[in-house]
Amino acid sequence: MADMINKKFDIKNKNIVCARDADLCWFVGTSFALLAIWRELKPEAIPLATKILYDVRHLLPHLGKNQSDKFLPQELNLDRGAGLSFEKGCYPGQEIIARVKYRGTVKRTLKKLKSKNICDLPPKAEDNIVNWEGKKIGSILKVARSSDNISEILAVLDTSTHSTIFDEKLKCEFEISDID
Repeated sequence: MADMINKKFDIKNKNIVCARDADLCWFVGTSFALLAIWRELKPEAIPLATKILYDVRHLLPHLGKNQSDKFLPQELNLDRGAGLSFEKGCYPGQEIIARVKYRGTVKRTLKKLKSKNICDLPPKAEDNIVNWEGKKIGSILKVARSSDNISEILAVLDTSTHSTIFDEKLKCEFEISDID
């Protein structure tokens, strides 16, 4: 597929553009044309665990039903890229989102956590992160395991959280970052 990057295809008179973004290749076109190129490429499916690890390492939040109404877009860093527009017309929740941007501050933000050791109790998505005082300091969105069985987590944490935390419930120490 490397030879197809940044190449234009013409399938049944439908243009498809393949644009590279970091280590992803995005195909843009009509659904009919995209289905045709998908069949032509015959890509291999990647394991779900690999996709989750990729999402965690690249700070890509995908929320399930139970998580969808618990976070503001700014808490998921959607205001840092093209994920949130303040120029768009009316939409549900617009007032709250605009108020946070123009008047308030975000008290939680999306971060990556990497365990320094193998956790006694494996973390799970939707678990809370609790500090040594027993205070909730965050919520886990996704959990992945690296090849050395180290937990890598995508979580929304209080902005006051330090660069290293110890989760009392999981009996695990984590380093925190928001960059690769």
